Amino acid sequence: MRTLVVSDLHLGAASGFDLALRDPYREALAAAVAEVDRVVLLGDLLELRELPARAALARARPLLRTLAQAAREHATFVLVPGNHDHALVRPLVERERLAGRTLAAEGLRLPATDASPLAAALAEVLAPAAVELAYPGLRLRSDVYATHGHYLDAHLSVPKIESLAAALVARTRGRGWRPLSADEHERALGPLYALLGELPELAPTRALVSGGRLSRTVWLAANDQRRTALGRARKVALLGGVKATLALLRRAGIHGFEAALDGNALRRAGLRAMGQVVRSLSIEASHVIFGHTHRAGPLHGDERGEWQLPGGVKLWNSGCWIAEPALASSNGLGGYAPGFALIVAERGDPQLVRLVNS
Repeated sequence: MRTLVVSDLHLGAASGFDLALRDPYREALAAAVAEVDRVVLLGDLLELRELPARAALARARPLLRTLAQAAREHATFVLVPGNHDHALVRPLVERERLAGRTLAAEGLRLPATDASPLAAALAEVLAPAAVELAYPGLRLRSDVYATHGHYLDAHLSVPKIESLAAALVARTRGRGWRPLSADEHERALGPLYALLGELPELAPTRALVSGGRLSRTVWLAANDQRRTALGRARKVALLGGVKATLALLRRAGIHGFEAALDGNALRRAGLRAMGQVVRSLSIEASHVIFGHTHRAGPLHGDERGEWQLPGGVKLWNSGCWIAEPALASSNGLGGYAPGFALIVAERGDPQLVRLVNS
């Protein structure tokens, strides 16, 4: 079986950054879907922090129909929810808790129609293809495990909203506590996902839509490449605010965060944090695929040691399909460029490909 892994399309972004809706991205993605037996949509398929679910689904529908029409007759789509589309799986997670069952790394896999109303709506759009939902991850082969990667926020040293919230939750559990299972990760992060996902539903105003992009706004300001007085002043003020916030957290007993806010810092911290997720979930695999950080890899020129865990597990990131100007460097977007995907064949290492080079 040949599998295409695509993550972080963020379809329904009010910002218009969801490039997969446009050509040449749409054409390239459809062509790739036509060449495989299984398509794994590895999290953040929908952007549910900027628009209500109904509006986001309506915006995503034309592309999803295009992919369904391009797919082979017996192809399967697998939805693996992430943090921005956590509503796909939230009812199912709650159902498991009520039944007294503990979520595991390969805990949930079932027809999308049985997972949640939103997952069922996606399955209807992707018909007649079979659509499954897996959470928080699944085996693509006996030696290949895939998950969106949002659990890494509980271990991240970069001060994002999710990682700060997870640190606060951890502090309430006791100094030095960290989640050590899928269920504990879900309990630490799930409430924040629910809150951020409900804001557009409660009051889909411009202010709340902007709030859904708070992390992006911060990163844009911190990485402003313009050499203007205003640009410099914004960066100085922002970094000063970050340092002050981290000082307050340290006084409250929360340590381990770094003030660095750039693409290299996010890549390194993300890989370290993902390594902790692999260990805490006891994932036994030669290859672990994730998305979430939007940084595809490993790329030519990357330090391969960063992408390999002690014991030999190789990490792979499937990148993103949205514009990421905040993470551009003097050499361009690099691994943060949109249009990457991973191909997993029946044997051998996963293959990282960039489907769109424009």
